[in-house]
Amino acid sequence: MESISTMLSSFFFDKPPAPSSPNQHQHQHQRSPRRAISDPTGRTNSSSSLKEHATNSAARIYNSSSILHSSTSSSYYFDDDETDQSHDNNGDDAASFYNAFILGKFFDLSTFTNRRKYESSLFFFSYRCDFPVMAPYGYTTDAGWGCMLRASQMLLCCAIRFHTVGRDWQIHDVEQKRNDAFFRQCSHYFADSPSKDSHFSIHNMVAVGLSYDKFPGEWYGPQTACLVMRELCKAFEETQFKSETPTTRPMKIVVAQEGNVYISNVEEEMCPQVDIPTADEPSIFGFGNVDNPLSISDSSKKSAKPDWHSAMLLLIPLRLGVKKIHDKYRSNLSKFFSVKSSVGFVGGTPRFALWFYGSNGSDKVFGLDPHVIQVCGRRDSNSKNNSLKFTDTFVKSMQCRSGKEAAIENLDPSLALAFYCKDRGEFEELCVELKEKGGVCSVSGGGDAPLFSLLQNAPNYDCDAGVMDDLMGGESGGESDDDDFVFV
Repeated sequence: MESISTMLSSFFFDKPPAPSSPNQHQHQHQRSPRRAISDPTGRTNSSSSLKEHATNSAARIYNSSSILHSSTSSSYYFDDDETDQSHDNNGDDAASFYNAFILGKFFDLSTFTNRRKYESSLFFFSYRCDFPVMAPYGYTTDAGWGCMLRASQMLLCCAIRFHTVGRDWQIHDVEQKRNDAFFRQCSHYFADSPSKDSHFSIHNMVAVGLSYDKFPGEWYGPQTACLVMRELCKAFEETQFKSETPTTRPMKIVVAQEGNVYISNVEEEMCPQVDIPTADEPSIFGFGNVDNPLSISDSSKKSAKPDWHSAMLLLIPLRLGVKKIHDKYRSNLSKFFSVKSSVGFVGGTPRFALWFYGSNGSDKVFGLDPHVIQVCGRRDSNSKNNSLKFTDTFVKSMQCRSGKEAAIENLDPSLALAFYCKDRGEFEELCVELKEKGGVCSVSGGGDAPLFSLLQNAPNYDCDAGVMDDLMGGESGGESDDDDFVFV
C-alpha cells in the first residue's frame, strides 16, 4: 500500500489517479449519484444555493429513517440561555426515565443537569457545505454521503479529548471556547481543509479512503471507517515523533478483526519488542522446578514487560445480526456504555450513520446526528498560520445541546465499538471488566451473548507437514495403502 503521507499529499491533483485494477473505471461510474454541486459550465454555485441543494439532499435520506427521536427540545445547538424542558412523568417511571450511561459515567434524575452539561461538551461534526473543492471530483459538500465519516470524526475527537485533557474536561461559554487551547486545537485537527494541520479533515479521510476503493460521494461502512481512522492516526503519530517537541504522548489505533480481540496481538501492536510466550515456551509463572513443579520462580513473580510507547484506541467492527441486531446482543450493547473505557460506537442504519455515546441501560441509545448542514469554517488569511476564524456561529456549531434517541432494535447490525486505554494498566482493567460476571464479553446463562470474543492468544493455524502426513498415511510416515486396492 502506498504510504499515507504520499497519499495525502498527492490526493488533490489535476487529474484522477490511475486505476489500480482493470475494473476501477467501471467502479467510478457506479458511484453515488450525489455528484458535485456545480452547473454544466463547471462553475461552482453560490454558498446559498449550495447549502440549499445540500440540505435537500440530506433531507431525503434523513426523512427516510424513522429510528431517531429528539431527547430534548427542538433546538439542536447548545445555548447557554436555554433551560431544559422536563418531562411530565411521575413516580418510579419518571426517575428511571432519566437514567443514562454515557461514556462510562452514570447519570440519574439527581444528576440530570450534569448529564446535559456533559452531553453539550461533546464535539459535534456534521455535514458541511462550501468547503475547499475535492479536486478532481468537484465536491464542495459531503451532504448525503459523508455521515459515517462525520460520525467517525466525533468518535475520534472524543478519544483525543480523553487522551489529551481527560474525560471531565468541559467548557460551555462561547468566549472560553474561543480562547481554550484544546478547543482551538481540535477545531483545526478536524477543519474541512486539505491542509496538513487538519490531520483528520474529511478531505484527508477521503484521500485515505481511495486506497480502500472508496471514492468521494460513496457511503462508508463501519469497518472501512475504522481502517481510515487507523491510517490517519498512524500518519499523525509519525508526525508527532518527528516533531522536536511532541505536543502530547501519541495515540495508536488498533483494529480488531472478525469480532475477536486477542490480548497477545494487542501487546505486539503496542509494544513490538515484547516476546509473547507460545505453547512450546515456559509461561511467566515459571513452572518446571524439579523439587516443586508447581512453584513459581522469583524471576517470574514480576512482569518484565516494558511500558507501552503510546495510548490505544481499540476499534472493534462487528455484525450483530442479519438485518437487525439480534435479541441476544441488545442487553450487552446497552451495557457497553457503562464500561469505563467506552468511547461509544458508530452505526445506525444503511446510509444513515451516527456516533452513539450513551444508553438508558436497556433498550435505547443516545447519539449525535451529523445530518445537519452547516457552512464550512473560514480561514483568516491575515493570521500568521492561516488559522480558523472562531466566530460565534462557528464556535457554537462545534458542539450541540444534546443528542437523539434511537431504539436498539431498529439499528443496523453493522457497527464498530471503541475503547480508549492510556496504558497497559487500563487495558488490563478493561479486560477484567469485560470478562467478569455481567460484562459485555461474559458468557451467561440468561440468553445474552457476548458482543465479541476476548482471548489471550490467536489460534495457530500453522501445522507441521510431517504430522499431517503421518495422520493421512503419506510418504513421511506410515505404510503405503496402495496394496489395499486391487484392480481387476
